[in-house]
Amino acid sequence: ANLEDLHDRLRALPSFRRLAFEEIHAAGHWGRKLSGGGSSAEITVPLANHLLHFLQTAPGPVESMIDIGCGWGEWIPAALERGVRDGRLPQSFRYLGVDIAWQPIKHLKE
Repeated sequence: ANLEDLHDRLRALPSFRRLAFEEIHAAGHWGRKLSGGGSSAEITVPLANHLLHFLQTAPGPVESMIDIGCGWGEWIPAALERGVRDGRLPQSFRYLGVDIAWQPIKHLKE
């Protein structure tokens, strides 16, 4: 079998994506930081502001958020905490981050 066939077989495994992200982390493909450059505070400021505006203006009270593919939680948790502090989100607001790779989740739980 050639490498493409092997890759196709591996892709069929339920754990393929998780293993791929674990390899990306272990090999340091994202560079010095835990996430890629697109997750930096400087880059995500406008997006964080849009997220807070969306949550604040959504119909009905928004009291929780699930972040699927949260990674290392480099910007959304901080933006939500800021929203709670400045009164744009309720004090009872809850956030749940979920990711396919275990390293970010372990890091965030510590």
